Amino acid sequence: MPRFALLLHDWPVPHRDLLLEQGETALTWRLPLQADDSERAAPESEIGQPAALPAEQIAPHRLHYLTWEGPVSGGRGEVKQLDSGPWQLVAEADGELVFDLGGNVLSGRFRLRCIDPPAGWLLEQLVE
Repeated sequence: MPRFALLLHDWPVPHRDLLLEQGETALTWRLPLQADDSERAAPESEIGQPAALPAEQIAPHRLHYLTWEGPVSGGRGEVKQLDSGPWQLVAEADGELVFDLGGNVLSGRFRLRCIDPPAGWLLEQLVE
């Protein structure tokens, strides 16, 4: 089963990277951090439900980063793994991915929806 990872990356500004293994690379989205959630895997809204997050699709990453923690080559900061596990694609349509994550923190059904092509996406957890 393909793997996913959620990384905390401190360069060029602190953010999270969501990696989804697909073939020989990992599809990757950059997720913003709020001032108070640098160590949490996923922010929550004021009512305790998962919040929808803007997600910027960036270049696919090497599979090496699914398990890596430490310095990134080329002086591009450091990464820390926040969560990882298996993932499974449920549905794919034009500009939308629905998938299940099986991590310790990120678990359940999620959707990535392209709202501003080509790089502007929205990540949300779906309530079943």
